[in-house]
Amino acid sequence: MFVRPSHRYELSPYTAMMKTKMLKIGASGNSARTFFLLTLDDLLLRKEWGENIQVSAKELDPEADLEVVDLCSDLGLRATLFIPAVVAGMFPEIIRGLSKKNFEIAAHGYRHENLRMPFFKQRHLIALSMNSIRGVVSEDVKGWRSPELYVDNGTLRAIEQSKIQWCSNMVLPLSVRHFPFRSLGGGKVEIPIMSSIDYFMYRKGFTPYKVLGRWLKDLDVVYTRRSKEVFTLLVHPWIQVGRRERIKVLKTFLEKVQSIDDICCLRCSEVIEFSNSTDNAFYRTFLKTATKIQATAMKRQRIWRFFQRVFGYIA
Repeated sequence: MFVRPSHRYELSPYTAMMKTKMLKIGASGNSARTFFLLTLDDLLLRKEWGENIQVSAKELDPEADLEVVDLCSDLGLRATLFIPAVVAGMFPEIIRGLSKKNFEIAAHGYRHENLRMPFFKQRHLIALSMNSIRGVVSEDVKGWRSPELYVDNGTLRAIEQSKIQWCSNMVLPLSVRHFPFRSLGGGKVEIPIMSSIDYFMYRKGFTPYKVLGRWLKDLDVVYTRRSKEVFTLLVHPWIQVGRRERIKVLKTFLEKVQSIDDICCLRCSEVIEFSNSTDNAFYRTFLKTATKIQATAMKRQRIWRFFQRVFGYIA
């Protein structure tokens, strides 16, 4: 069994005060100007027991990821954890404990498989992943995010036929307003993701403080629009804890979010109850069309690379 790191952040008096404040404003979103959704992908996942993951347990103990979870707890932040089912099976007590706190557990594949496969296999894999995690946390698992954010038309059909209530697969550029929208039949809701994803930025050579600048700029744009948008931040704990500067930057950004009175921090399932008031028929039709275009583009690697450059994850 891996030894859990002993390092924990010490809260400043300011942060301790903001922790109590954040728990209060997070309880209601009616007066919020912006909804902040912190989503953590690949928690506790390593390539020894998962697919297409770039970090080994020999390089970084999986439980080192819990430093990011501890940071969220210390700051009083709600968050959604997207985990592969294999992780829930390997660390059931940890995942079960997190589900009873401020964290929502959502599915992220079985072994973090890329879903570039026939429709019937996608449908089976989604059902297997959801059911396996439900068996560990003993509660309903409502959300889904595809590994590597891969979605094609078969994935859309598989999601539509599943028990998933909401998913978060679509990355939208900052120029498009970010509202949850009903993307498929059966009332399935898509929660769009901000394009400033840590993995893609660090892969392009961004420094931690350039990443911080990008997050702050994006937050300012969304907040200034005053339109009750969602700011869905996708963070990989194993990337953040790999270097001390990165997690310090994440802490700085989260404290900035806390310092703004009318930003409400929610888990993904909680923001759905406000989605009807922030959606409209024209916008819903536009985003459903964009989802179909993205799904079609993903089928062909060359078209998908062009799609990324034009609409890109860090455009």
